[in-house]
Amino acid sequence: MFTDYYSILDIPHTATFEDIKKAYRKQALIWHPDKNPGKDTVKRMQEINEAYLILSDVEARAKYDAEYLLFTAKVGQQRNTSDDSSFSYQMKDDILKNWMENAKRQAQDMMHLSLDDMLGITKAAAKGAFSGALFYGIGVLFFVILFTALISSGEAGRSAVGIIVLLLILSILFSVCYVVYKIIVNIAKKTHQFFK
Repeated sequence: MFTDYYSILDIPHTATFEDIKKAYRKQALIWHPDKNPGKDTVKRMQEINEAYLILSDVEARAKYDAEYLLFTAKVGQQRNTSDDSSFSYQMKDDILKNWMENAKRQAQDMMHLSLDDMLGITKAAAKGAFSGALFYGIGVLFFVILFTALISSGEAGRSAVGIIVLLLILSILFSVCYVVYKIIVNIAKKTHQFFK
């Protein structure tokens, strides 16, 4: 079966290399799993990567374009006939066929690596969040013990209670902000590396 890479990237057959690059980035952003929560976009991302691998290579694109013209001519002939159920297209260029199969495997590998990276980021973020929560949990426990000791000391302890509560609230806010910051930085780094 022949795959229409131009259709996948939503570009015309006459697109320049820059057009292909822009279309690849646009489609990758549209179909990125982060932009489509709850949807399985892996297959579509594989098709986008596969299309880019073939169309961005000068020699592969030249072979692909020759086959594409034969394919579109066959599609045009098929539309003129009444029997739509028997349409099939056999690729003429075996070298291109192998390249397309290799591009499909590479695209699948790229998606697996991306998913593994996302899993690694998630694990690292969870580990960082746990470490931060543990550190600040110990700090909170220390403040609670200190707070209890000051309250039991009488009138002088009551004015210190306000300061301790304020410090406790600030430490909790700081810990939440720090963990969120670390998660965002890790995701941004991995996303930037993916789209380079």
